[in-house]
Amino acid sequence: MRQCPYAALEQQKIIVSLTSYPKRFRYLHLTVKSLLLQTVKPDKIILYLGDDARDVPLPEALVRLKKKGLSIEYRTGNLRSHKKYVYAMQEYPD
Repeated sequence: MRQCPYAALEQQKIIVSLTSYPKRFRYLHLTVKSLLLQTVKPDKIILYLGDDARDVPLPEALVRLKKKGLSIEYRTGNLRSHKKYVYAMQEYPD
């Protein structure tokens, strides 16, 4: 009998982290929705935003996804595109 190809993933916690910036906020909810519709569901989806986004209102379509498990976190400093993994690796080293 063949083992499910996703069996190994079921035993690990799957954390998806991403980042964006204000010019992309308009369509960001589509990216998050696509992550929520994957065959293997992530245990957590974290959107890391920088200081440049702190005073920018988030689209309602994105904010509503918090009810589906999206976590939105603001971070100080400018790690640019690296913030999508650096903070997640620090917070979830395993």
